[in-house]
Amino acid sequence: MSKCSGIAGRMLKALKDQAGGTAIVFSVAIAVVIGCGGLAIDYARTKMTLSAIQANLDAAVLAGVTASLIEKQEIETAKAFFSRYTAEHGVTVDVRFEVKKGVLTGTADASVPTSFLKILDIDQMGIKAKSAATASEALQPICFMAMHPTRKHTLELKGSVSVYGPRCNIYGNSNHDFDVIDPHTPKNFVTAKFVGTIGGGHHFLPNVSPPPEFGTRVIEDPLADLAMPAPGACTQTKYTISGKSMTLPQGSYCGGLSITNGSKVDLQDDGVYFISGGAFTINSSKLTGKNVTIFLVDARTTVEWINSVVRISAKKTGDFAGIAVFGARVETDNAFTTSTIDIHGAFYMPLGAFTWENDGEPAVTAKWSAFVIDGVSWIGKGTIRYNFDISNSDIPYPEALIAMPRPAKARLVN
Repeated sequence: MSKCSGIAGRMLKALKDQAGGTAIVFSVAIAVVIGCGGLAIDYARTKMTLSAIQANLDAAVLAGVTASLIEKQEIETAKAFFSRYTAEHGVTVDVRFEVKKGVLTGTADASVPTSFLKILDIDQMGIKAKSAATASEALQPICFMAMHPTRKHTLELKGSVSVYGPRCNIYGNSNHDFDVIDPHTPKNFVTAKFVGTIGGGHHFLPNVSPPPEFGTRVIEDPLADLAMPAPGACTQTKYTISGKSMTLPQGSYCGGLSITNGSKVDLQDDGVYFISGGAFTINSSKLTGKNVTIFLVDARTTVEWINSVVRISAKKTGDFAGIAVFGARVETDNAFTTSTIDIHGAFYMPLGAFTWENDGEPAVTAKWSAFVIDGVSWIGKGTIRYNFDISNSDIPYPEALIAMPRPAKARLVN
């Protein structure tokens, strides 16, 4: 502006020195004065627009890195956030986003129409804004984890069954292209805090809430460093409890364990149980236990709980604190059939595939449950509920299960 004023001043002074050119000099001087005033107004408007675009670009990249750890979804989220600004203000902005080495960068170019500077044939003023953000990875607790690395249908629903756990993080490690999570029918629903898989999903995905996130990273076995203790000598072999009410002594049950025919069995408080060489069957019976750990020792030890109520809680101290069931790392096929599965603690069978048939809405009292298994088919009807209130539980949640990657601590880096 000082230059504009100087130029105008010199031109006006020329009025005194050049009488013949007075009209011409005067008109040019006035144009310069008007142009200088227009420059100030148009500059202020352009600066205001630039500030608004920069603020919205900052917010867009922060929204992107907060939304996901997947590059494509980060970019889509940032674009969607920034598009609200252009829609509201009617400004045409060329915006581009890219992710490199965990940093989401946004670049915006725009042209602001001028008003006064058109006198000087300046129709538009160009502006550019740039912003970058990143988010360090945070780990959240697992509520339900399907570990199989490649198979489809490791998280599937059939019939008219629903899975309901609004605080529950559900995760699938399988990289199957399109069919890791599959509700199959319009009567199947999943409600969780977060649903993520390495591979894709299929059928009625709008029934999954929130929408599943695909392309997340593989979670290695979170309890891989925890070894199963030696079971010791057999307490019983091929032991069957039929139609009885009793307390089952802790020990090693070889050849499997069968609880049937309306039995009501309590596990010994602070008990440790080893089952090997045969199925762990509970049929039309009830099993309860507090402060216990159950070890499933080998490939022959499958779980078959049918028309029963199983209500157990894990230990509060020791190496296996928070783990109610700990299975061998071997492939097994297992079934929960029309039963109440009420586990206060972790149920760990990382290579155990499950068919989970439900009927109605079983009453679950556990503060939290965490299932780490090979995969599951939820079938039948009704609703399976997962409680997950680890902050208000007297049974500690195993730190090793805090393993699910999510974005956190978003910050601008440019």
